[in-house]
Amino acid sequence: MFHPWGTLLRPVVGVVILLGLITSAQARDAYAQGVLSFPGKVYAHAPSQRLFIADSNHNRIVIADFAGQVLAVAGSGAIGQADGPFLTATFNHPQGMTLDGHVLYVADTENHLIRRLDLIAQTVTTIAGTGEQARQSNVPGTGTQVSLNSPWDLQGIGTQLFIAMAGPHQVWVMDLETGYVQPYAGSGREGMVDGPRQQAAMARPSGITSDGARLFVADNETSAIRVLDLGAEGTVRTIVGAGLFAFGDRDGTGKGNVRLQHPLGLDYHDGVLYVADTYNHKIKKINPATATSMTYLGTGQPGHGDGTTPTFYEPGGVSIAADELYIADTNNHAIRVANLGTGAVSTLRLHGLAAPAAVAGFTSTSFSPDETIKVAPQQVRAGQAGEVAVHLDLPPGYHLNPRAPLTYRVEVQGEGIIINEQERRFQAIAPPLPLAIPFQAVAGIHQAALDIDMTFYYCREDNTGVCAIQSVRWHVPLHTVDGGTVLAPRLSYKATAPVIH
Repeated sequence: MFHPWGTLLRPVVGVVILLGLITSAQARDAYAQGVLSFPGKVYAHAPSQRLFIADSNHNRIVIADFAGQVLAVAGSGAIGQADGPFLTATFNHPQGMTLDGHVLYVADTENHLIRRLDLIAQTVTTIAGTGEQARQSNVPGTGTQVSLNSPWDLQGIGTQLFIAMAGPHQVWVMDLETGYVQPYAGSGREGMVDGPRQQAAMARPSGITSDGARLFVADNETSAIRVLDLGAEGTVRTIVGAGLFAFGDRDGTGKGNVRLQHPLGLDYHDGVLYVADTYNHKIKKINPATATSMTYLGTGQPGHGDGTTPTFYEPGGVSIAADELYIADTNNHAIRVANLGTGAVSTLRLHGLAAPAAVAGFTSTSFSPDETIKVAPQQVRAGQAGEVAVHLDLPPGYHLNPRAPLTYRVEVQGEGIIINEQERRFQAIAPPLPLAIPFQAVAGIHQAALDIDMTFYYCREDNTGVCAIQSVRWHVPLHTVDGGTVLAPRLSYKATAPVIH
């Protein structure tokens, strides 16, 4: 059932940012601007060249290509359990994900739900969980009739969806054809006990991956990596780790010799497990056949440094595609990319992404100078009120999305132009076009400039197909002149129809 990707919206964005490196200060600025907030997991899919990012503290899923161009966002940013279109659906600190064709499954951790994202229709549906935390352990059920407890990561194999269920210290499994959900491994007792899968003990499993025949689990509270043989007679074994609350930072061979510290994520590639050794601020490589662990990336000290001697800050998730290791560097609010050939690390710059309206109340997209539309200086009549008219030229058959807000923010530089504070930030659902931004030109000769950042969503008028998100910035020099004739400087932007692949 898990097969190559399907069609997905590739929205047109008004600006383009290239993949590059950013400094620690820039990373902090990115967080301040609301780009990502404590991303917990990342899922990379090589056939479709897409990244799926659990932007956990923003309560949304960000979908981007490998160059960092944002393709779509699921979740308004508000905390909730609402199903429906991407723009209005809500999550509560989502974590792990797995892809099945054009369907992305998401562990909606603090909602205690499993969500299904249709990437073509751009809708969210709850498929498992009541939305209330399970108060009893080992109680199976079907679909939205069964209570779950902190699902943290997902792995799909055929028609089965395996769930790292951190709350009851177990791995659960969902039959995607029947909707039936039940414990698969772990007795529910917290600990590190190997043996038959339903008698073994785990401790807050928080990451899960597979080689097709086995499941590998990052067992957080034992700081261990466990392996589970699939099948009715499957057993749980410990690859590395010493026991409950036994942690450290020690490379070596043999499960009792190796020490990790609260690993949260892992991925399997070419016979090796790449592990987010979270509290050690490292990425470890672990050979499951020999129980050998070695530091691959990170110094052990928190930081945000790129290059061949990188630093991280509590990374929570890893995923491999196309010879690149993608890392959810949680406390750096960033996605890091390590080349498996060279080991060099860069920080992925996401573009076309703004703070959620539910969080920020207005657009907070960051633009560089060469991405800004620079308007020729215009002379406006001094001592008079005027307005900037913003014309959006939408593709034929499209209109502003009636379910998502158009937002803009205006910054004034220089002297001579006054815009009231309440007029500098704007948010509305499908406002009439053109937009009018009122200003007052003071008497005398002055020079000023407006920077106008705008984000809007547009869809087909017949409500078919897909919607797009667009961000744009204008830089508008305005010179006040006593004999100026301009009262309404005109800005325009021509949007294009979304391209479907």
